[in-house]
Amino acid sequence: MKVFVSADMEGIAGKTHWEFSKNNADLGEWDRDRRILSEHVNVAIKGAKEAGASEFVVNDSHNTMRNLLINSIDDKSVEIVSGHPKPLCMMEGIDETFDAAFLVGYHAKIGSHPGVLNHSFCPLSIRDIRINGKSVGELGVNAGIAGYFNVPIALVVGDNVMAEEAKSQLGTVEVAVIKKAINMSAAKCLPLSKANEVIEKMAKRAIEGIGDMSPLVYNTATTIEVDYFMTNMADAASLIPGTERKSGTTISFTSNDFLQLFKAFQAMFMLGESVRMELNY
Repeated sequence: MKVFVSADMEGIAGKTHWEFSKNNADLGEWDRDRRILSEHVNVAIKGAKEAGASEFVVNDSHNTMRNLLINSIDDKSVEIVSGHPKPLCMMEGIDETFDAAFLVGYHAKIGSHPGVLNHSFCPLSIRDIRINGKSVGELGVNAGIAGYFNVPIALVVGDNVMAEEAKSQLGTVEVAVIKKAINMSAAKCLPLSKANEVIEKMAKRAIEGIGDMSPLVYNTATTIEVDYFMTNMADAASLIPGTERKSGTTISFTSNDFLQLFKAFQAMFMLGESVRMELNY
């Protein structure tokens, strides 16, 4: 059995503040988070192997996507996808050969109170994302990519708000809740040893129950809408052929092919973010 792992960082044990995300702001905190994320990936793989999984691809999915400590993931059954940008972003490396996907260290979509560090891809440029009118975050978009290849999301690791989002959008899915949100920048956290124990247990259950899980498949014309914080961010995104300006700050794109839809979306959010960075906003 082959498992794809997308490893983000905001949903890891003990993480409650943005500064931990900025790998040029506080190297001590980033180094700590790198170790924790690598441990979470290791125990998720361990649990999956206990249930019969034998091959793994792990995509480093946070920020610059150069966070995982390759020397800490010492397993011959694992390959690591590192670096940024990547065509499929947080899901780079997935294809139809996988049996299951794990989303480790994930966070709730923007506006999901009290989700810890809730945001959707670009917290200072994107205000909301909707697929066919339904608000989604990174989980919803990335589950669509997995579904394109007929791969179900089997495990989601993060806080309790992320867990509820996963259940509401995916139906049957295992969740490893390793912290309980108090607000966007505070949480009641499990100690690392206990968090890793929970992840390992739920990863094993996820593989054991994979037969009851279904991929999230968009097999008809699908529309993605992106709401930006500023009109000039939407100005940039509207330059992409095939997009439609829905309002001063909203751009949409429609396609029968979810992979094409995602690639257009990735260009949309990168263009919007480039405007933000140019303005130093």
